Amino acid sequence: MYSETYQVTVADLGYYEKEKQIEILVNDHGDHFELKTVVDTVEFEAQADDMFSAFQLLRDKMLKMAWGIMCNAARINAVQSGMMRDLDVVYLVEMGKPARMDDVHGFWDYCEMERYVYTAEQEAFRKKWFDSLKNQ
Repeated sequence: MYSETYQVTVADLGYYEKEKQIEILVNDHGDHFELKTVVDTVEFEAQADDMFSAFQLLRDKMLKMAWGIMCNAARINAVQSGMMRDLDVVYLVEMGKPARMDDVHGFWDYCEMERYVYTAEQEAFRKKWFDSLKNQ
């Protein structure tokens, strides 16, 4: 088991998108990942078989409470291959273009968000992107 703490920026979506810094603790238990954080005394926690899935669960819980995570993994076009599911990197993909090594970005790296999306929207984008590659 190992633990890592990441400094992440979140936006208060209920209060004019005011930003603040939080820490997200990632525990790798070997057979699953656990993510934990606290925002204004509210605790958020999520567990899943891989880090990206655990992140998606955490992100959805935080969005329900009007907190948007400002990092690459939260972008609508963030996807991971099966081999990177436990790593702290994501591909930022474009429709019709296969993912390449220069599309790999740090999972937790800060980014300006155009919009905050739930996992269902991110998964729908991933499927649409994957389907767009079949036409090539």
